[in-house]
Amino acid sequence: MNAPLTSQAVAQSLAHWQYGPSPHVGREIECVSATGSTNDDLLMAGTGGAPSGLVRFAEQQSRGRGRRGDAWVSPAGSNLLFSVLLRPAANISQWSRLPLIAGVALCRALERLLSPAVLESARLRLKWPNDLLAGNRKLAGILVESRIGAREGFVVLGVGMNVNLPASAWPEPLCDEVTSLQDINGGRSFSRPELAGAVLAELDRWYPAGLDDEVFSTVLQDFRQRCALRGKWITAQSGDSLQSGVVADIGPLGELLVDLDTGGRVAMVTADRVRLV
Repeated sequence: MNAPLTSQAVAQSLAHWQYGPSPHVGREIECVSATGSTNDDLLMAGTGGAPSGLVRFAEQQSRGRGRRGDAWVSPAGSNLLFSVLLRPAANISQWSRLPLIAGVALCRALERLLSPAVLESARLRLKWPNDLLAGNRKLAGILVESRIGAREGFVVLGVGMNVNLPASAWPEPLCDEVTSLQDINGGRSFSRPELAGAVLAELDRWYPAGLDDEVFSTVLQDFRQRCALRGKWITAQSGDSLQSGVVADIGPLGELLVDLDTGGRVAMVTADRVRLV
């Protein structure tokens, strides 16, 4: 089941799972055995004029990272590591919706692949703004980075998902914090090309349509239902600022609405670190 990722295998899987006749996300697919970071690769490619919808998968990354530059642990050939280059026509203020769109897309892809029994026990949830949880453990992370040019900007959306990695493989500090599809699927491994195609199909379903107000309202409703933070007391750090309070809701642009312990409500468009108290 741990077959290598190839452009042909991922494209065939995307063709099987896609909703429309001609996908935007995945119009060009690259698979490499190793790289520093697929996000870095596509940030460079985007600067050089590469087309929107380009996807790059890597079997291994030497500089894979999450938000705040945290390292992403991933042995070669075990997980799903990829980035997508996007050139949104929408207003820049709407780009903050992309992590939420990606989170919903990941959940919906897994719901197409996993059995109802596994889904019920896994309890897939989304931790704003960029984590997919199974129960209380991290299953996948999303990293969105943008570049704004004089004439055109672009976005790179990166995803790291733990797939065929048993619990025994995790370093000690992470054992209680992360999980994998293999773990939640009773120890059974996954076809990564099949998973890759399903995820790209869901991303394509919601991009670029999901950036528009009317369609994003559907995505937002979905995210709210899956949100792991609503009604919970959190601390959120952004730069040197640390705030704490109760999460009231997710706002219309995907921002986190928090009722602060000091009084008043703040809308957080982004945060470096969010912790449940």
